[in-house]
Amino acid sequence: MQENFTMYDIADRLGWQYIQKSKGYIKCPFCGTEKLACNITDRYFNCFHCGHKGNYYTVYADLFNIQSADGKRRTQIAARELRNMFGSGYVSRLRTDMDVLQRKEIKMPVKKLDRVYCGLIQSMSLSEIHKESLEKRGLTEKQIKAYGFCSVDNSKNGEICRNLQKKGYNLANIPGFYYDTSKAEWRMNTWGMEGYFCICPDETGKIQGFQIRLDKPKNGQKYLWFSSKGKEKGCGSGSPCAYFGSGHAKNIVVVDGILKANVCHCFNRSENIAFVGVAGVVNYKNMRNMIARLADRGVTCIYNAYDMDEFTNPICNENYKKSRCKTCEHKGDLIKCMCRQKQRKIGNLKAGSKHLEETAKEFHLSYERLKWDMDENGFWNEKLKGLDDYVMFLKKERGCNNV
Repeated sequence: MQENFTMYDIADRLGWQYIQKSKGYIKCPFCGTEKLACNITDRYFNCFHCGHKGNYYTVYADLFNIQSADGKRRTQIAARELRNMFGSGYVSRLRTDMDVLQRKEIKMPVKKLDRVYCGLIQSMSLSEIHKESLEKRGLTEKQIKAYGFCSVDNSKNGEICRNLQKKGYNLANIPGFYYDTSKAEWRMNTWGMEGYFCICPDETGKIQGFQIRLDKPKNGQKYLWFSSKGKEKGCGSGSPCAYFGSGHAKNIVVVDGILKANVCHCFNRSENIAFVGVAGVVNYKNMRNMIARLADRGVTCIYNAYDMDEFTNPICNENYKKSRCKTCEHKGDLIKCMCRQKQRKIGNLKAGSKHLEETAKEFHLSYERLKWDMDENGFWNEKLKGLDDYVMFLKKERGCNNV
């Protein structure tokens, strides 16, 4: 049944701390993470960091360790306690920032997004610091220019938007742009960010969005989408998957990260191999949609090249999360225990790989899990995490210039 309270009301009543209020990101009441990993909606709770998820009944029951009693299920007991806490006459408060999120966004076709985003790239430049950073990743000056990398420059925010409008670009409902009613002008939603734009093209080569690689991580995040979700005449990015490579490639390598896919493609010389960048291994829906389109096009093989931390040794080494290691009940034992934090993370990563494998099978594509930097026991050596790290190692140590 639809209750007269929401998960936001529960968060307010229990004093949960918001990390990013407009998007429902909170400090997880279970694991305490302050990364942008724990999110609530009107009815649901989901923490990708510790794996806790559910509706308001199950989350409340878990939080207060409610057990079944007198033949009643724990969720029934939780529902009764919640209704008593709010009372029958309670009416959920409609908060302005949450109301904004309820507005239906108008999704622009990729063709229009590409036109505006190409105009944006032409209006911006790349700083020497960011150019050097990309060169350290192995990209050449020609490749850096070809892929339109450009630096965030908030000192020219309004000027860039005005120039785009003068050239005939309509910025309404374009992710990353919004109308600032207080100043009566268009702006880019990049305030507080320092970093550079990374393109996110689809399988036809059209730019469907950007990720911003931050110079300094924010709330544990190194990458943020160029998005204006919840803002006036703005739009969310939708977290699309990126495609780098020939439109005729039959073999697809899937990696965790947009920039990572771009870098790996720059090392690839085969027209029959392309790279798909997924914005997080839990981005199941967009990953599946991309593979569905590629299967229709004639792709035959999917290679899973997600990061190697999926194969981390779960044995506690007392330095994974020092604050938690100090309170571990097994601290000081001669025989090391299995680290619960590691196990949760590994479980989430393995679930991502499992979804990718199942998606490949769904569309009758061959599937293979690529591995590197592994020890004799099948665990990751914790030196080369991503496929981009591995190809850079091959380039430096073995003189190999191809993936």
